[in-house]
Amino acid sequence: MQVSVEADEGPFTITVSDASGQLDPVAQVFDAAGVLIAANDDHAGVSLDLNRFDSAVRVRQAGRFDLRITEFMGRAGWVKVQVALD
Repeated sequence: MQVSVEADEGPFTITVSDASGQLDPVAQVFDAAGVLIAANDDHAGVSLDLNRFDSAVRVRQAGRFDLRITEFMGRAGWVKVQVALD
């Protein structure tokens, strides 16, 4: 899945979570030129509310970005995507 995100200010955090705990989402953020600027497979303790395999990406600047979400093993399913200013 790929979606566009536009932020007037930063930094902000994008979290991708799976309530069932069965999926391992991967989040990648690309700038307007298509350059990968941030990526995360597992959140590494960003939030205690996230499952072990959920992802969290912190973007430090404002602008227009493309967010690409995949699943580590290529499985399909539903995930929750949240974008929040820090």
